[in-house]
Amino acid sequence: MKSYFILAGLFLFYFVSCESQTEKKEYIKKNNLKIDSANAIKLGLDATTFFSVAYLQYNKLENKLYLLNEQTNLIRVFDLKNGKQIKKIKFNHDGPHKVGEVWGFYYHNPDSIFVYGKFLTTIFLTDENAEVKDKYDLSQHDNSPYYPLPIVHTLQRLFLLENKLYLTGNYASHLKKENNLNPFFEYDLIKKELKYLGTPPKKIAGAFWESIDKMYIDMVKPPVFVLSSNVSDSLFLYNVQTAETKRFLARSNYFSEKDIQPFSNSPDKKAKDYLERAKYHLEPPKYSAVLYDNVNKLFYRFVVYKHDFKKFMNGEPPKIGLIVLDEHFNKIGEFPITKEYDFSMSFIGPKGLYIANRKAYQTDDNHLRFDFFNIE
Repeated sequence: MKSYFILAGLFLFYFVSCESQTEKKEYIKKNNLKIDSANAIKLGLDATTFFSVAYLQYNKLENKLYLLNEQTNLIRVFDLKNGKQIKKIKFNHDGPHKVGEVWGFYYHNPDSIFVYGKFLTTIFLTDENAEVKDKYDLSQHDNSPYYPLPIVHTLQRLFLLENKLYLTGNYASHLKKENNLNPFFEYDLIKKELKYLGTPPKKIAGAFWESIDKMYIDMVKPPVFVLSSNVSDSLFLYNVQTAETKRFLARSNYFSEKDIQPFSNSPDKKAKDYLERAKYHLEPPKYSAVLYDNVNKLFYRFVVYKHDFKKFMNGEPPKIGLIVLDEHFNKIGEFPITKEYDFSMSFIGPKGLYIANRKAYQTDDNHLRFDFFNIE
């Protein structure tokens, strides 16, 4: 499992696009996409803060942005009115309040912060003093490697709703058609029980999918979530109270789910090493994370286009796209995300979609800038 996390971190670092500036301008003009730097969010950084952010959470009511640095196990809290850091929370690797290396979190209030411990498959209930109040073991099937595992990292988000946590994971190691489990999870904080929600896409059955094949979620409005699968052309709305699922086509113009093949058709044939897994992950196109813009009533779905593994090893990153749909899932367009932007550092903020600008940070490493993507 450790190799999975290393691999995922590398991919997230490189997932940016590489088309020319001329192509960018023509595409933006054609599709009415405006990258609005004038309305960007600019955060002041100290000497210990760098561009890479493992996890983001925006608090609309307080207009605050929470940023996790997994290298230092630190959550930094910024006031978006002035871009200044107003608080930081340092979590413990060791000792009586240890949580391991934090890969994701949900900030509910100062007394209830849920953090996901890397490699521990455990969520810890903590507070702003980083004191552990309770813990929730998510590895209820750790006696077998053939169950999807819950993961909270970067675009795989964590939500709290009525004493239950909601999160996603991977499709790893499906063995039997009758035993396919969807990597969408509900964890009851009172009963301390993990439950699988929904039904996996049909193409999951009878194949072996690597641990880098994932499911992503965002909350539309309680109790409805939107889900995006790496392997499906569709987005899914799931009501956690009624268990009702609605499916909507959200397909790329440049590939479809038939182009996304499993690693193998046998669980006995697994990736031998890191490079084999990297090649499998990079060469086929894949769908990625979904975000719901509750300000503009839009859905955003990121896509990773087909790439040449040898070119990647020589330093050329894959191309990334953004599918935009209205609130009724009518497709508005599919836009390129140019190489200066890191889509793994994106969130829905005061005006809509914001994505971190790597090029701006390279010019001024005292600030972290998130440009506003305005879809007309």
